Amino acid sequence: MKVLSENQLKRICIAILEAVGTPRDETEIVADSLVKANLRGIDSHGVFRLIAYVNRVKYKTIIPGAPFTITRETPSTALVSGGFGFGQVIGVRAMKLAVEKARKTGIGAISVFNTNHFGMAAYYTMIALQNGMIGVVTCNTSPSVLPWGGRVPMLGTNPICVAIPSGQDIPIILDMATSAVARGKIESAAKEGKPIPEGWAVDENGEPTTNPVAALKGALLPFGGPKGYGLSFIVDIVSGALAGAACGKDVCSLYPEEQKCNAGHFFLAINVDSFIPIRDFKAAVDKVVLELRSSPPASGYESVLIPGEIEHRTEQKRLLEGIPLSKETWQRLKKLCEKFKVELIPFIDSEV
Repeated sequence: MKVLSENQLKRICIAILEAVGTPRDETEIVADSLVKANLRGIDSHGVFRLIAYVNRVKYKTIIPGAPFTITRETPSTALVSGGFGFGQVIGVRAMKLAVEKARKTGIGAISVFNTNHFGMAAYYTMIALQNGMIGVVTCNTSPSVLPWGGRVPMLGTNPICVAIPSGQDIPIILDMATSAVARGKIESAAKEGKPIPEGWAVDENGEPTTNPVAALKGALLPFGGPKGYGLSFIVDIVSGALAGAACGKDVCSLYPEEQKCNAGHFFLAINVDSFIPIRDFKAAVDKVVLELRSSPPASGYESVLIPGEIEHRTEQKRLLEGIPLSKETWQRLKKLCEKFKVELIPFIDSEV
């Protein structure tokens, strides 16, 4: 296992992205997004994905410097073509546009098509938080999850993320797949040769499995049974159909990299001050948080946590101790550096 600081890892990513022709302003966004995911312990959406992005640039299914085009607009909404640019770059621009509209009208809602894999959804809701707004992000993904009562994958992991402003030191962020787990976590387990917990997936015969390789050949289970299935369906429609992007079985995967992504993304910013003063809103949220924290924990638990607390604790720990990279991820980075003649030593030997 290799351990690098946030700055070291970010500088390596920037160098690799620049080597494939990505404009500097875009390299900063993509690298920051990937490393932020690693910091928060969402390693499946971190630098592990960089090789897929680089391959997509090679196949022109990711186009660095692609135009961000508003194709339809009202004072509070917009439909945007991302031009098949980096999903992170498109996502940041879309959420900033949503915030700008929310500042003027109270709510900003942006649907995006012609986009790409955008990594950790929380990265975009944090932009709303920084502006004192509620942020909501959804996206649909390729079929890998069984519908409730079915035995063939029909829907994606279809994540939803909601961030809530508060007076807490810990950002309140619910970031969840509507499947029992994000597919990337199973991919990471397969790469590392580790088993997965029961209840995550079934094999190709529909039998429960703890083998990640068998799970990748089979299907994920919906989170919470019929409730997760229903939520996944809604996210699919809001993300895809609303943007004129693909839905259901038509949504393409991040792989193979030569195939264009046709998923849809949805970004919503809600200006709290358009409803009640932000101070009053935060006070109400803080009251609920304090009540939850003071509630008695169940047997085997130290305390009741709020959404996003585990990720926040992981981030604080990794900012101090460094980001641990699996052997597989480190080898991927080294191969990319060798391929594009990026020297690792200056980055590894540099200070935090």
